[in-house]
Amino acid sequence: MASKTTALMASIAVILLALNVFQYYYFNYLRETVLPADVPVQIMDVKGENWQNYIDKRATIEGFYFAVRGDYPILVSNLDLLYIREAMPNDKFMRLNGTIPQALQPGDRYYIKGTAKQSEDENEKLFLIFESYKLVEASIRPPKLEAAYHITLTAQPQPAPNKFAVLISGGINAGGARIAFWNDLKYTYSILANKYGYNRSNIIVVYKDGIGEDAEMPVNYSATRANVLAAFTTLQGRIKSTDSLFISVSNHGGSSGSANSYICLYYDQSFTDSDLATALGTLSFYKLVLVMDICRSGGFIDNISGTNRLVVTACMHNQSSFDADTEGPFGEFTYHFMSALNKQTPDGVAVYADTDGNGWISIGEAFNYATTHISTSNTPLYDDNGDHTGHTAPIPNGGDGGLANTYP
Repeated sequence: MASKTTALMASIAVILLALNVFQYYYFNYLRETVLPADVPVQIMDVKGENWQNYIDKRATIEGFYFAVRGDYPILVSNLDLLYIREAMPNDKFMRLNGTIPQALQPGDRYYIKGTAKQSEDENEKLFLIFESYKLVEASIRPPKLEAAYHITLTAQPQPAPNKFAVLISGGINAGGARIAFWNDLKYTYSILANKYGYNRSNIIVVYKDGIGEDAEMPVNYSATRANVLAAFTTLQGRIKSTDSLFISVSNHGGSSGSANSYICLYYDQSFTDSDLATALGTLSFYKLVLVMDICRSGGFIDNISGTNRLVVTACMHNQSSFDADTEGPFGEFTYHFMSALNKQTPDGVAVYADTDGNGWISIGEAFNYATTHISTSNTPLYDDNGDHTGHTAPIPNGGDGGLANTYP
């Protein structure tokens, strides 16, 4: 009996070994590395480690359709990726080229057939030349809008000479530069100029490739690292120790570990928390307000914190920030923070954030209002006491709040 059991076990072992050998041989030598063109595949399958096998091959790729700024069509593997303010992983999106039918609706899930081509951008790897499509599923959520926000600039008979501002948005590249970034900058620009008396010539705009999405706000620099430094160098000869400086950053962000955060600039460049601290160290100003609506923005606090400096971040050092989910093409935090300072939303709906009833909205009041009105999962932080540590709303909290009554 024992010998029969031993023989049976040996036979099973041989069979299992043979199966393992067959599987190895099949997956490495027999199986097609590129599936037939009519078989739907996922974006990660095409742009994964075997992406070179798809060069010049026809494929049918499944994904959700979206057009960045309305003119940069892509497929994404998950609609949530369109709201997170950090670099989209390469294997989660596929750029589409060619004539795209107007019938394709943002947010709908499709099978898109086309020919994969190698991109000149080594990080992108591949893009797809469009041939045809098949609707798989209509979106059950409202489409993400990609329309520019319209601003009206009022006359400035006596603009304040002692207020300066720098507005920054990089966007990474053409596919990453969402219209929400442009709208955040324009919304901020109009509020600073119209409501708080900033001379428009004292507002420096650093945006994307240096070309605005419309002519309503001038762009001074493209968003390269050299140009961000140039913007601060320009301020060196203009800003004085009695002047105030307002900086707004609306963009993608990231980190290289711990609290070492950075701003994503155009052409895949970056500007680190240390870079910003060094640049600010070259300037003389009376007071600084820094507002950052980027992923990992809380990591800037330990570098920028100091005397007469208010640092407001949309999230902690290990969190993401988001585009607005229902409010329109803006950043979720920027929308509520700037609407509080504006006393109304971009659509003209009244906002009540004046908790002390003095008729003006302070940075502290705007922060508290925004924190209680965002519907996303990020945790905004505030620092104004120079201890390099941010605190959550309501401000005052944890020693922060001494400068909360500062106005832009």
